[in-house]
Amino acid sequence: MGADYYTADTENGDHIDDPSEDGPFILLSGLNQAGNSFITINPGDDDPAWYASVTLPPGGTYDVERADPARGQQHRDTATDPSDIARDLTIWLAARHYPGRPARSNTDFETGPKAAAWYARRTQRSDLREAAVTPYSIMGVGASSEPAAGPGRVR
Repeated sequence: MGADYYTADTENGDHIDDPSEDGPFILLSGLNQAGNSFITINPGDDDPAWYASVTLPPGGTYDVERADPARGQQHRDTATDPSDIARDLTIWLAARHYPGRPARSNTDFETGPKAAAWYARRTQRSDLREAAVTPYSIMGVGASSEPAAGPGRVR
């Protein structure tokens, strides 16, 4: 039986269907320069509408790429902490569209105040509870220090 949502594969052949939140971290921990230097994550269906990849080039930093062409999103970054990368990937994967799967009830998860509140609860960061953030700003890209006008309000 194949994956319902997404698959994660490594260069050395490790494969996980629908990994739990710990799956990306476990795969990241196994990356090395001796024949296991990357992970790819793709939708479980035959039409890969988006993808994510993590590569460990020489030097010890990870190259992280996430792309969702249907939404006009492509992001490349470098990181050093496998825990942070796994957490950020989990957040990003939760916001992907999975055709034929139950729709998510929280349509503003990726960019709305619920995303900020969820992340703040998860990380115990009270400074984010009222901030308007996206998963990309959580990762340090396009972060805003300006507080939001309030839950559900446009600035």
